[in-house]
Amino acid sequence: RLEYYEKMGGNENFDANIELQKLREDFEKYKKSTDRTIKSYNDLFNTLFLDLEWEANEVLRDMQILLNELIEFINTVAKRNDLKWWIDYGTLLGAVRHGTYVPWDDDSDISMIRKDYNKFCEVIQDEINHFGLDDIITVGFRERKIDDDTIDSFIRLFIYDKNKQGRRIIISGVDIFPYDYLKNYDKDKLDKMYYDAKLKYFRNIAKKMDYNEALKIMHDDINMSMEPAKYVVPGVEGAHGLRNLYKLKVWDADKLFPLSEVQLLNKTFPES
Repeated sequence: RLEYYEKMGGNENFDANIELQKLREDFEKYKKSTDRTIKSYNDLFNTLFLDLEWEANEVLRDMQILLNELIEFINTVAKRNDLKWWIDYGTLLGAVRHGTYVPWDDDSDISMIRKDYNKFCEVIQDEINHFGLDDIITVGFRERKIDDDTIDSFIRLFIYDKNKQGRRIIISGVDIFPYDYLKNYDKDKLDKMYYDAKLKYFRNIAKKMDYNEALKIMHDDINMSMEPAKYVVPGVEGAHGLRNLYKLKVWDADKLFPLSEVQLLNKTFPES
């Protein structure tokens, strides 16, 4: 903006410094107003989460019981195929804070290391068929918008029913996120490198590049590895979308593994 105002210097009534100061004052007013709004939200959430007891209503509770059974099925598939997985994000928050699901949750989140995630994607439909659950469980993918294209992102499993017309009605589901090993990184550069590589990866997929080739390019760009390494980061398909909206979280692999366990409803599952 300052460059623009300086270009306007030919106007004898224009003073760039005065205009810039006005902008700063306007911004400060906006910031104060926004800060007050955020504080009021925080006060409300503190009241809701700390001072009140919340429970899911009957219908939502039934959905959460179904979710738990779906996660137990995934656990069975993982054991049959020697795959590591753990509950994550909001599901982990609910398990730790409530011993069950967050009271208003109607889906769940789990994660896997990339190598196990890839294997899971390969075997899951056969496993569903093997257990005779193809009339109950369906496989889908989260869609992402990239430029003018829509592509598949992380895998999802849904419990469904059929209406009178035979149309599938989704009842509840599990999102499954990949994580990648990271060999080493520069903490001042990783965020930009990660989100640049993420955008490049999705654009390559949108161009119909083979998944393994696109994945290798991304791994080379960020120094990731399919094999165990010192650090672990969320896979680019994860919950945070395409843009750099969140600070990237990096874990020491030896702190993430071995996995521990946590109670979720009436079952015990792995957690990070």
